[in-house]
Amino acid sequence: MKDGPEYPHLDPSARAQLERRSDERLTWLLQPRWIGYTQAQTALSRLEALMRHPPTHRMPNVLLVGPTNNGKTCIVQHFANRYPTRLDTDGERRVCPIVAVQMPPVPDEGRLYEEVLGVCRTNESIKGIRLKI
Repeated sequence: MKDGPEYPHLDPSARAQLERRSDERLTWLLQPRWIGYTQAQTALSRLEALMRHPPTHRMPNVLLVGPTNNGKTCIVQHFANRYPTRLDTDGERRVCPIVAVQMPPVPDEGRLYEEVLGVCRTNESIKGIRLKI
């Protein structure tokens, strides 16, 4: 492996890729990576504070808004992965601690509800639900 003073600027995980074939390096390069820049860390801290909020009849929530290609989806996915959907202790109900959906490009209540139900009902078909909403 090319190591040491030749490539001190590289992270060890990147340095480890130097000996791999080109196609393997390209695959590694194209994988998504979390980059915890300041604004992303601030957003995550705020989301974590919401998770620690004591249960109440009107729980707080947050809407993450920002310019295109600013990392909003990545922040939400990174956070949602910390709190995956699981079955309750009886194994009968699905518990969704985080319901993260993207707003449809055109304002449409039915499509929004369809997105929410899709997150919460991952093992069941939601085909036709839109017609009922």
